[in-house]
Amino acid sequence: MGALAAAMLLIVTLFPGLIESKAAEFSEYQVKAAFLLNFTRYVDWPKSSFAKADSPLVICILGQDRFGEDLRTLIADKSIEGRKLVLHKVDTIEQCRGCQILFVSQSEKFRFADILQKLKGLPVLTVGDTDGFIAAGGMINFKTRAERVRLEINRAAAEKVGLKISSKLLQIADVAGEEPRR
Repeated sequence: MGALAAAMLLIVTLFPGLIESKAAEFSEYQVKAAFLLNFTRYVDWPKSSFAKADSPLVICILGQDRFGEDLRTLIADKSIEGRKLVLHKVDTIEQCRGCQILFVSQSEKFRFADILQKLKGLPVLTVGDTDGFIAAGGMINFKTRAERVRLEINRAAAEKVGLKISSKLLQIADVAGEEPRR
């Protein structure tokens, strides 16, 4: 999956409009996995987010894991700015405190408010793929429209905890409080 993953990352990052034409080649969760990997490149965390200069960047999944092995394979042996990428499946909100990216599965929809409240003030990039996730205070939400994965970003929620989202990522997203891109 090495060359395929690299090609997919390039497609997702530079040409998000091509995702719909490649839908038959990549599953919805393969595309979302590629986005999660790219978030590690296009979001800056405060130094206080890490215990040490070489602490890993931890991606966590809370709830049902629909990525299968795709996300694990995609981040295997990858590093971002000297930080190894690590994937954890977490079961409790307390375990989420050690994550830099937290993907909150659709299975947790009825707990969004509680999850996000308990993480309030922590520099954890919260990502979901369920209607209402941004309104509940989540930072990035995947929306699938016409077989195309799009992003909704709650920039204010991210900035409130010290996360800086790159303008490159904001350009391909619908940003809360701004006109949606077509």
